[in-house]
Amino acid sequence: FEAQYSRKQSLLINGAKVESVYIKPENSKTEVPVLVLHGWGATMESFKPGMEVLVKKRRPVVSLNFPRKGGTVPDTHNREVVEYYSKIGESYPNWPNEFLRQSNTIVGLLEKDNIEKTDVIAHSMAGPSVVVAAMLHPEKFLGRTIVLDNSAGLIGKDSIFRLSKGARANTSRTETTRNIPVIENETEYLESTKHITPDYMAANHLRMAKEIFDISRAKIDAHMLRYLKDKGIKVIIVGGVDDTMFPMESMQRNVKGDSVAGFVS
Repeated sequence: FEAQYSRKQSLLINGAKVESVYIKPENSKTEVPVLVLHGWGATMESFKPGMEVLVKKRRPVVSLNFPRKGGTVPDTHNREVVEYYSKIGESYPNWPNEFLRQSNTIVGLLEKDNIEKTDVIAHSMAGPSVVVAAMLHPEKFLGRTIVLDNSAGLIGKDSIFRLSKGARANTSRTETTRNIPVIENETEYLESTKHITPDYMAANHLRMAKEIFDISRAKIDAHMLRYLKDKGIKVIIVGGVDDTMFPMESMQRNVKGDSVAGFVS
């Protein structure tokens, strides 16, 4: 794992330099990889222990660092999506630009690595991004599973004020448990990665602010989830029961059971 993880590749995707890894274990269970997508303020280094677990389970793993500069925002017109929304009498979604930018990067990475289909674990901001990617390019996710881990966009109407209040409460909650190890050497790992969020913010202050604004407008509604389900794409939602950033009670009010394959708190 360490040898392959250290050989990161730098790809030019949609006008931006994207750092990524593609780790292939010996005797893989399947050729279909798990695409691990980090959220706001994180990088793939934030999820390295989880990726190692997947590789030990003999699953190939793909991950990337969303670029802090560059990257195009795609044309979102998709004929099938247009027809779907017209049929249900709803307007075509006006997806925020930063989610569109990330969705374009996700699809670009899959194409660069010649990945026909993939399972996905997407955290926080990456949740809406991969859902948009799957709606615009369902062929990359057909018959596979997308796990939305503490994802933005699932709690209904939000605001910058509510989001910042939830983030502060989450930080306070996390402080009370920081000395309780849940994996071997976690304290050392957390110490080695504490620079990630400050570095992420410093790399592009303007994009950071736009991302926060777009997270407050994120929307993964029942229509989007049902569209993916109708396409044969399973969505499983995982959320912290005491998460204040994206509260569980709001998720439960907003997400309908018939539109997802699983819901874990």
